[in-house]
Amino acid sequence: MMQLRTLGKNGPQVSLVGIGCNKFGGRIGLEETRAVVHKALDLGINFFDTADIYGNRGGSEIVLGKTLGPRRKDIFLATKFGLPMDDTGQLRGASRRYIFSAIDASLDRLNTDWIDL
Repeated sequence: MMQLRTLGKNGPQVSLVGIGCNKFGGRIGLEETRAVVHKALDLGINFFDTADIYGNRGGSEIVLGKTLGPRRKDIFLATKFGLPMDDTGQLRGASRRYIFSAIDASLDRLNTDWIDL
């Protein structure tokens, strides 16, 4: 049985072990990602950490979104932004405008309505 910890003082319960998704959509494809994610879920792991830059600029979020489907509700999903998402360096940073743009793009790639962190 996977141990859970409360995130913060009164936050959600997250698994002691999390899955870093930096290889999804890049080094490993959709089917391999699906195998890793479903095995993690079967073991009680519910914390998944990705970033918009992972998997050659978005690939990790795309395959994770395709893999989770209805099981999205069973996980705590963290993603990050800030590094360049284009060759010109325009899609990067932490301005208010870019934060909202990055969140919208991640929500689309992840095929979800919410990001937990």
